[in-house]
Amino acid sequence: MYWGLFVPFDYIVVEATHYGMSSHMAWSLVPILNGASFFGRTVPNYIADKVGRFNVMLVMTSLSAILVLALWLLARGNGALITFAALFGITSGAIIGLGPVLIASISPMNELGYRMGTVLAFAAVGTLTSPPIGGAIAAHTGGSYTYTCVFSGVSFVMGTIGLAALRVRLSGWGLTTKI
Repeated sequence: MYWGLFVPFDYIVVEATHYGMSSHMAWSLVPILNGASFFGRTVPNYIADKVGRFNVMLVMTSLSAILVLALWLLARGNGALITFAALFGITSGAIIGLGPVLIASISPMNELGYRMGTVLAFAAVGTLTSPPIGGAIAAHTGGSYTYTCVFSGVSFVMGTIGLAALRVRLSGWGLTTKI
């Protein structure tokens, strides 16, 4: 999941200027993204207490994949890029905010620190390697960000599939099961 998560954060400004957005407006995309993540870090956590943490996380990771593959991949105008930044800020904020909650909800208290550290160590590898991979993909394709977006989106899809498999393993196939 974290492999796909930070590619938009790192490349949205460069891609926006590549497609003609003024540099002043392009540099505003990161604050828009981060400002919207406030709502993604708070509202989904509240909803998760009502309908289930894994259920909300699956919705947010699916929405992130859809946003990257259906909106960011095709976005060429200012409006589309600003819309992507705001909506992705919400979904990415939920992923960042709910990740540790999921770990804590399935871990015994005496193993919580160990499990949290292990999962976040793997997440750190994704966080640190995805921007150079995205940059290498863009450089290899002559400065096009199409396949960089695809890399991010496919990473989200794979992360969502893994998360869905974990949810099924923990609680079965019932969609209304609160977990």
